[in-house]
Amino acid sequence: MPPAPPPGDTETAPSDDTVLSDIDAVAVPSAADRHLLSRFTFGITPGVVAACEAAGGARRWFTNQLEPGEIPDGEAAALASWWPTVTDSYGEKHADDVAGRMLGFEQDYNFARWTLMHRITTRRQVLAVMTDFWCNLLFIPAPAAKTFEWRPAFERAVRAHALTSYSELLTAAGLHPAMLV
Repeated sequence: MPPAPPPGDTETAPSDDTVLSDIDAVAVPSAADRHLLSRFTFGITPGVVAACEAAGGARRWFTNQLEPGEIPDGEAAALASWWPTVTDSYGEKHADDVAGRMLGFEQDYNFARWTLMHRITTRRQVLAVMTDFWCNLLFIPAPAAKTFEWRPAFERAVRAHALTSYSELLTAAGLHPAMLV
């Protein structure tokens, strides 16, 4: 039991009269749906739950996720503008590093920040999870002095093939210049 509030201090302690109906109800997916969502999202958020309900359940949501081009994702796409070097070419990244405008490690940190924010905001959760899975498997070091220029482009190449065949994915990743470092 929590300690009693100081005498005369009634605003700091919650009232015993708090009624749960005063709090907005949150839908809770079934155990099977929670299991699927915990494996194929970066967190079961109210937005994910709402998308599942709109799709008619987690299995239908998952099936819809396999066509990421059909899922509008403008909010997540707009995040790249927060960190301009995320979309820069190898040459632009290298020039920024050499000139001291933004050193390679700073570009790596910005890419990591973008990646985290993208995972949080994207509506294409299965694509994000599979991109993360394949980037971890088809590893190039980050942060590293020799890969910072390639890391975002490598992830874009993996993302473009994350839901295709393993052969297509492996070809795209294996032929990417990042693999030569």
